[in-house]
Amino acid sequence: MIKPFRRQQLLSTLAIAMANHQQQEKPEEDNLSGSTGHYRLQPTLDYIQNHLDQGITVEFLAGAIGMSTAYFCRFFQKEMGCSPYQFIIQQRVERAKIILLERELPISEVALRSGFSSHSQLNYHFRNLLGITPKEYRSR
Repeated sequence: MIKPFRRQQLLSTLAIAMANHQQQEKPEEDNLSGSTGHYRLQPTLDYIQNHLDQGITVEFLAGAIGMSTAYFCRFFQKEMGCSPYQFIIQQRVERAKIILLERELPISEVALRSGFSSHSQLNYHFRNLLGITPKEYRSR
């Protein structure tokens, strides 16, 4: 019997792979040179949004859409203007901003719900991107 978490991960991988298989028209080397738009990355972006509070690896994202990790990183950078890692951090900070304003949770809980491993990791990335701490943001 497959464990629930592993089953969900397998289903997510399958959904991303199927969506991308339907959208692929050219070999991956041809797509990097031409403008393909975000349509090929949309299932990956959706997966990231739905799983921000979990561990997301670039290797998993690349494998789910049938690309090598190196190619995926170049493709993602070209299409999104930042690396997959930077994108995930930005999205986690955006989620933290929403949670900080909507709820009176401790900042350590906001960090966990946003996908950061600790309060200090949230503080670091929040300050790096916004120039203020989560506590300062909440008190505005």
